[in-house]
Amino acid sequence: MVEQQRDYARALLTHVNAYASAAYAAESAVALVEINNENGPTMEWNGGSLDNMPNPYAAEFRRQWNKWLARKYGRDEKLASAWNQSTGALGGEMLKSERASWNLEQQGGAKAEYNLTSGAGKEALHIHLVQPGRESWHVQFNQPGMKFERCKSYTVTFRAKADQPRKASINLGQAHEPWKVLANDQVQLTMKWEQFRLTVSLNEGDDEARLNFSSLGSTTGDYFFGDISLRPGGVLALRDGEKIGAVDFFKRNDIGSRTPAAQRDWNHFLFDTEAHYWSEMSRFIKAKLHARSLVLGSATGFSLWPVQAMLDAVDAHSYWQHPHFPHRQWDMNNWVVRNESMAGAPDGGALPALAVRRVAGQAI
Repeated sequence: MVEQQRDYARALLTHVNAYASAAYAAESAVALVEINNENGPTMEWNGGSLDNMPNPYAAEFRRQWNKWLARKYGRDEKLASAWNQSTGALGGEMLKSERASWNLEQQGGAKAEYNLTSGAGKEALHIHLVQPGRESWHVQFNQPGMKFERCKSYTVTFRAKADQPRKASINLGQAHEPWKVLANDQVQLTMKWEQFRLTVSLNEGDDEARLNFSSLGSTTGDYFFGDISLRPGGVLALRDGEKIGAVDFFKRNDIGSRTPAAQRDWNHFLFDTEAHYWSEMSRFIKAKLHARSLVLGSATGFSLWPVQAMLDAVDAHSYWQHPHFPHRQWDMNNWVVRNESMAGAPDGGALPALAVRRVAGQAI
């Protein structure tokens, strides 16, 4: 795929402008060349979109990950020793089983009801959304009374389905103002019962916290949840059968079940992978195609800032009054653009956010 992108860059930048008798690579009117706008593997991975990547892409990603591990550790014993720190078995159940221990929240005009039903031969919680709210989080259900400790890991497991494909957010957070989320993840529900397991490590704790299921208020319909469990621990190092050459690439939805050392290695692998790609593409465009323009990688927020700072300049761009989707993201039949001028906006509009996204010592 990288070779195909280079072929495209060659065909584009060596094309001769018939009016100026110059290739685009040497055309003075071309100020910037951006390699891949609003895209990057770390961003895609962090959004969970690589978790279900099919072969041959998954196989290639796994091969590069194991090559990186082999280069760093060399032997299975060194890998196991490094990753085995801070493992922890699952502790006791933290949730109360009584239905009264759960709260159903309805805000922003949303209306919902819940009851106990049978699902897959077991008792399940049925949430029926009668009327959507203005935002997806206007319907949520949670159990307070939790105490979470800093630098500890917690594992949430549950079964779930919906009347149609839907997303749900699961978070551990404060049960009091300012309602700070300590850890958050999202799952994709289907019309069949599926088992979910989420393990997260907290950077801070709270004595009055809760387990919360959110993002249920977008459209009318039904959600079903069963066998909900919250237990401390659940962090693993190497799983059964894993060794150098046979370690699966880390999925976004279960990276919390890996030890901190393993997570750091994964983040370093993503960093090194991005650094190699962007820098090599920039070198190709400038050294091989002789482009005279400044070469950028991708927009900030879509790639790692320190990596983007390795190139000629960093792309930070913004949208004033970006389309707003009141019920479902990217619903092409239901969106608005607020008719407001940025001139004289009390908060400066889009400009202050751009200013604070500047990388020190780097053009933007």
